[in-house]
Amino acid sequence: TPLEQDLATAMAMSLDLMKPTLPAQHMAFTVPNIFSFSKGQSVSSPLQGPTGSFKYCLLIFPAGTEIASTAEGNAQPVSAFLKISPPEHLRDNWTCPDVRYSLWIKSLKRIKPPDIEYKDKNTFCKEHDDRGWHDMFKRDCLRDYVSPDGALQIMGIIHNLPYVHPPPETPKPLFPGLDFSTEARMLSFRLAEGSSLFFDQRLLMARSEYFQKMLTSDEWQESRNGEVDFTGDPHVTKQIMQAILHFILSDSFQVGSVEFNLEVRKLADRFCLKSLVEKVDAAMKDMLNEDNLLQILAEMHDTDSVVEKSCWTMLESDCNILAKHEDLLDTLIAEKPTLARKLILLGTKRRRRS
Repeated sequence: TPLEQDLATAMAMSLDLMKPTLPAQHMAFTVPNIFSFSKGQSVSSPLQGPTGSFKYCLLIFPAGTEIASTAEGNAQPVSAFLKISPPEHLRDNWTCPDVRYSLWIKSLKRIKPPDIEYKDKNTFCKEHDDRGWHDMFKRDCLRDYVSPDGALQIMGIIHNLPYVHPPPETPKPLFPGLDFSTEARMLSFRLAEGSSLFFDQRLLMARSEYFQKMLTSDEWQESRNGEVDFTGDPHVTKQIMQAILHFILSDSFQVGSVEFNLEVRKLADRFCLKSLVEKVDAAMKDMLNEDNLLQILAEMHDTDSVVEKSCWTMLESDCNILAKHEDLLDTLIAEKPTLARKLILLGTKRRRRS
């Protein structure tokens, strides 16, 4: 009926209005020396846009596309296009309807001619992922818009570009090799503070190559006794060991103090828990500052980790940090002479440069 048709039309319009779109997106890209390009040669601005959704860039042919013609009085045409790139999960079938966009070029002259601006609305899709103009200067003088060294800045704005949420990541199974037909046996961890923690050996072996080797060989005392003895290591506290076991169960890590994180990392590295080491490193990199730099570097030296690299980068940019920690340097000379020597050489080199 006509009423049903009107309702269907209204619902379609309301659904269309509810489709999420990004706010206006701005672009600016400077092409160096457009006169060094040959006809048909292109250059693109960096891709912009949110992760997992549609991205966009400017596609510029500084000497024009193969089919572009040169306007009278200009050395060459300049072709400019907006290019849309879909997210990976939509690459085979996608569309961005009714995208409005403008490209423009500002004059570089003191007495400026008007800006060159072109506007359009287009539906982008897999078969037609770019749209623009083959000669931006068909009515204007090119030299009024190019710097003395040939640089040209092109700007743009996009309206109504759809936003799509990235697909949820398929969680990886935490225990892919777990054999439920094997009888459960507990492994105990005896700690220096007197308590013990107990954990399923099957889960340990499924998550850690270290425990896989330990618990499947009679050569290991821990395999024969069903016990890991940390009574001689006061650094392995109940809190530290629980963080390791919680990670094995959940693949998550609760960031703590610098000291706590460093001890967890040591044990994670020993247990071949690479993913936990990476999580701790990411947290430590964010925590890094002038006050804790040498403390962290002392423990992370020779790990070739992102944290160690960040420490050296910070020191190379400001060697005055060393002067603030002379007391710790004395300790490093006694306990970690190789690191202390590198720090002293770095400080000496920086002073010579200055």
